[in-house]
Amino acid sequence: MDWLNPQLEDHFKSFFLPLAKNRTFPADGRLCRNLHATCKRWRLIFPVHHVCINKDRFEDIESASAVAQAARGIVAFSSGARNECARALTDILKLSIASETLRKVKILEFVLSETLSKDLSNALGALPNLVSLELFRVSDPSGQVLSFLQSNTTVQRLHHEGRTDRERPPLKQLSIALHSASCRIRKLKCIGRFIHPSDLISIADGIASNSSLREIHFRALGADDRSVEHLGKAISSNKNLKKIDVIFHAIKIASLSKFIDGIRKNAPQIESVSIENSPNLDNDDGMVDESVSATSVAQLLQEPNSALRSLSLQSAHFADFTRAFSSTNATLSSLTRLELHGAYLKETEVVALFSVLQRSADRLVELKLSGNSPEQLGCEAISTYLKLNRSLRILHLAGCDLSPSNFETLVAGIEQNAVLDTLYANSNSIGSSGGSAIAEALATKNKTLTCLDLRSNNIRFEAVEPFAKALRDNTTLLHVNLHDNWMTPAGVAILQQARAANPNTRIYFLDIGGCNEIEPDEMSDDSDVSERA
Repeated sequence: MDWLNPQLEDHFKSFFLPLAKNRTFPADGRLCRNLHATCKRWRLIFPVHHVCINKDRFEDIESASAVAQAARGIVAFSSGARNECARALTDILKLSIASETLRKVKILEFVLSETLSKDLSNALGALPNLVSLELFRVSDPSGQVLSFLQSNTTVQRLHHEGRTDRERPPLKQLSIALHSASCRIRKLKCIGRFIHPSDLISIADGIASNSSLREIHFRALGADDRSVEHLGKAISSNKNLKKIDVIFHAIKIASLSKFIDGIRKNAPQIESVSIENSPNLDNDDGMVDESVSATSVAQLLQEPNSALRSLSLQSAHFADFTRAFSSTNATLSSLTRLELHGAYLKETEVVALFSVLQRSADRLVELKLSGNSPEQLGCEAISTYLKLNRSLRILHLAGCDLSPSNFETLVAGIEQNAVLDTLYANSNSIGSSGGSAIAEALATKNKTLTCLDLRSNNIRFEAVEPFAKALRDNTTLLHVNLHDNWMTPAGVAILQQARAANPNTRIYFLDIGGCNEIEPDEMSDDSDVSERA
């Protein structure tokens, strides 16, 4: 502490040390004045990563700028005096134009008038080493804040999010910037519930001609079929894209198939694809519309020399899934991560999926099937796969409505698996028998699981002793979550004692909270719970 001046030492002990882990510091006037004289020294000892500024901390512009110049980023957020905050932030950035370390600016909850938008754009454009700009829930009706990007050659990451779900984000300047030869944006993330189809088409044209883009992330629930098809064509034209992450709503199967076909044409370059096309749930007949053609996905997976490593298809109600994966030569040999979260997969479709996995090379590391209902045949297919597989390390089966018998079938595969280390099976109904099955496997047979999540599974006191034995004997588990089950306080005490009795335990996280004193079958509908307690 010798290097600190006396005025700063008290503030360092009481304030900076708790924040040292995140390296994020609020720039209020008092702290800025104390840091002003020593910020260079401070930077040499412990670099400041981000300076946080909000509406209550804009009083001392000069000192705030001094700290900002020594920082790597500014996080500015406003709630209330928004115009004053925008003006102050603009002034701080203008005084920071000589900074060689300031590389990231994050702006949250701002409402910008046209004048303030132009001034802020000019200030951002003057920063010599700005690499990342993030606009979270920023209202900018004029759209001028992004105008500096037309001639900017330093910004590589851009995140733009409208202030409200119903506000159409102004993206004209972004489209112009993407067409610019000087544009160096590599990662583009644009979120807005009502991104207009014409805006998406305009941005897609920029994507097609841009040579620097590597990642695109769009949440465009307002997109229509034509704009989605246009985006697919743009992706097929851009041979530098590596990652695609898009969220649509109720796009017709034919249009989404054309979008996926655009990705397929660019398969040798693209490494990660995430598509969510949530189906229309407002049908009069109560049926869920099919939203993704499995045939187009199967064709994507058949593409030779594919670089695809991660595929995520969320909230997708597949058409022709079983036929597409049973009658083609589709394999998943290139994938290391597959996510079909909430994909409405039926039992036969799960069986078809795992038949493909079994004939594919062992490269898959993570498989996410949360939100599906595999039922008994599907669980048998998963169990058989686990017995033979030598690559899968992470398996997600949360919210799959697994019954005790379903889960016991899965445990039979886990017992013989030598690589799986993480299992998420929370929010199911495995009960005490399912819990006992996995606990017995952990105590005697499985020595690879390190993370186990069984929250909210209706596991009762009957399973306490098997889990206690696992906690006493297992030496590989690191993270165990049994929260919100019916093990009773007595059961919790037994589990805590079992963990303490294991001298070789490696568990650093054990959550056995949320256990009710009164189990559901002990309560009658007309009883007064407070009286019984």
